[in-house]
Amino acid sequence: MRRIGLIHLALFFLVFVSCDLLEADPDETDPTVSLLGLEDSSFVSGTVTFGCSASDNEEIDRTELYIDDVASGIIDDTSPYTFDWATYTYPNETYHTLYVRAWDNSGNAANSDTVTVIIDNTAIFSPTNLVVTTLNNAIELNWEDNSDFEEGYRIERDEGAGFVQLDTVGENNTSYTDTGLEYGLEYSYRVAAFVGNQTSDYTNTASGLITFFNMEWINIPAGEFTFGESDILVDIAYDYEIMQYEVTNSQYVSYLEEALARGDIEVDPESIILPIDSILYCDLSNPESKISWTGSKFQVQAGYDQNPIALVTWEGAKAFSAHYGWRLPTEREWEKAARSTTGWDYPWGDNTPTCLLANYSGCHDGTIAVGLTTGDSYYGVADMVGNVWELTSDLYEGGPLIIAKGGSWNTHTEHLESWFALPVLTSYTHYLIGFRCVRDI
Repeated sequence: MRRIGLIHLALFFLVFVSCDLLEADPDETDPTVSLLGLEDSSFVSGTVTFGCSASDNEEIDRTELYIDDVASGIIDDTSPYTFDWATYTYPNETYHTLYVRAWDNSGNAANSDTVTVIIDNTAIFSPTNLVVTTLNNAIELNWEDNSDFEEGYRIERDEGAGFVQLDTVGENNTSYTDTGLEYGLEYSYRVAAFVGNQTSDYTNTASGLITFFNMEWINIPAGEFTFGESDILVDIAYDYEIMQYEVTNSQYVSYLEEALARGDIEVDPESIILPIDSILYCDLSNPESKISWTGSKFQVQAGYDQNPIALVTWEGAKAFSAHYGWRLPTEREWEKAARSTTGWDYPWGDNTPTCLLANYSGCHDGTIAVGLTTGDSYYGVADMVGNVWELTSDLYEGGPLIIAKGGSWNTHTEHLESWFALPVLTSYTHYLIGFRCVRDI
């Protein structure tokens, strides 16, 4: 009986070991892998999406994309297997080999077929539709962003000698303002996106011309005119041009922005001065000032952009004029533009002033936008009476005061005549005093 028991035990051991050996037999079958949706020698750009098919006698554990024989970390472990490859990190016109490796649950691995692709991201992230807008002394650029992966944009400018890089802006920016530009010069621009050393195609080229604020100028011909209360004939032997309108707040702010950028002026919350000798140009502390300093830029009070500038000293008016190659008119130049040879008391004639003809005392509680009154002069110069007194370059009766002409919104009729001269200190600022310029031709 004991022998029979031993035999049964031996048989049981053999059966157990045999079963265990059968269960431990390793899986040596490699998966089958095929790359899908990507052709050999094709150009790729942006984010490329493609897939693979993978099968095995057991379950597939995971699949991973290999780029140039290096694991990319782009993995998919769920069928259908797909991969999103961001190509913009690779230089343009470079070749790369791709394949997919699949693993089964037993650790067996196999590679798909290999394809070679060429990177071409030149056009895929190029900005488009560049538009420029002229803003007095600046040009604003706007373009369309066609990419989610650019690191930034390069702005290039051509002043006539070829394009050079002007500046760069960060990703997702679609605008840029070029400031401190020269008047009478045309500027051309183009923009390209970049990622590292990779640069996109350029936008279209767009150009802008800086003009003198689109100011209107009136030609005053050489010859005689009636001057002074006695209407004596006086001659000016040259042609010149005078601004049709008084200098506005927005025009003076454009000058201040340029002058500050070039170091011509200094600014604090209360005043604008010439750094040398601390000559006052403009008083910002006066409650009537329509211009303020934010700490980073000048701004005009809402609704006063086209109103004439005031609270500017004679030095501040001269500095504006000289900045653009112009000057303040002499008293005679101003009066000739107002009267010609007519002998009229007012630019429009001898008729008594009305609020339709000019902005003077009793018409408005302050200045109004230039060009709204109808009392133009013989030559078509506007607002020579009322709104603000206008500074000239001449001294009053030999000095030290200078002459202002034309009256203001707070002036009564007895001082509105074109021949009337108001003496003003050169360092004086007042909310009733402004100016216009002349230029030689």
